[in-house]
Amino acid sequence: MIDEAHDDVGESKAVVLWKPTDWTIAKEVANAMSGWLFRGQSDAEWKLETNLERGADGSGYDRDDLYLYEKEAVEDFQRQAHQYLTHLPDAKGKLEWLALIQHHGGATRLLDVTQSFYVAAYFAMDGAKSDAAVWAIHRSVLRQSIVPDKTLDGKGPAGYSNAERRLVEYFLGVPGVELGVMHVKPWWLSERMVAQQGSFLVPEALRSSFGQNLAKTLGIPAKEIAAPAIVKSDDRMRTEVNSPNASPKAVKIVLPKTIHNTIRLELPKMNITTATLYPGLDGYIRSLRYPFTFSNWREDLEE
Repeated sequence: MIDEAHDDVGESKAVVLWKPTDWTIAKEVANAMSGWLFRGQSDAEWKLETNLERGADGSGYDRDDLYLYEKEAVEDFQRQAHQYLTHLPDAKGKLEWLALIQHHGGATRLLDVTQSFYVAAYFAMDGAKSDAAVWAIHRSVLRQSIVPDKTLDGKGPAGYSNAERRLVEYFLGVPGVELGVMHVKPWWLSERMVAQQGSFLVPEALRSSFGQNLAKTLGIPAKEIAAPAIVKSDDRMRTEVNSPNASPKAVKIVLPKTIHNTIRLELPKMNITTATLYPGLDGYIRSLRYPFTFSNWREDLEE
């Protein structure tokens, strides 16, 4: 549960939690967050975790065996994918295969993120029954964690996009023992990923939680991910994201249930709908359920 008794953070913290008083203020702060990656979650109490981690923990699967599971799952998919797909990725590129598995609902170590706060807000609203959340992580922090100490070609920041893919491919090919999180965008993007402005965060060590991997990248104790410092003041949050020196590395933006209907009414005006984010017939059919996403459809329309 979110502890509302905490005071504003007295000094800049690496990870903070902020619950905006209304949607207008949330948009104002989000619009100032250039260079951040966002992830929406429909329950504010959920932790950041991959569906591979969630599946293992829910079934009692030994995390020490997850690397082998992932390796065998990709190899099995590679052997049979030709039965379902016309165009196949290079068999040597594990990232592209994991992205395909993720796209079709499989369990992978990839964590979906987007460059758009509003796309993340859509996913936060999708099925939300209580306070939801949008996590924001500054991309520069992830870049700094890669360059220059881990770059395989030793060229530093130059050609970062290619370097990050090569680095991710390297870590996907060995059992991860070093904690860390990398950011990557596959070379081949699905229509859905383009529409959602999507990319992935990739934890290096599968035997550890995503939170532990992220904490290592941010250079903080893992407990600060689970219990961020609380920023109560909207004005303070404006300062935090606008000041380069005071800016946190990650922000958990809690969207209270009282503003959900406002968000759901406004996102379609930005052309952010199920139909646009999931191109194709399935997305369009799902979008027909839009009226049933509100707590009180008639009252909200009248407002």
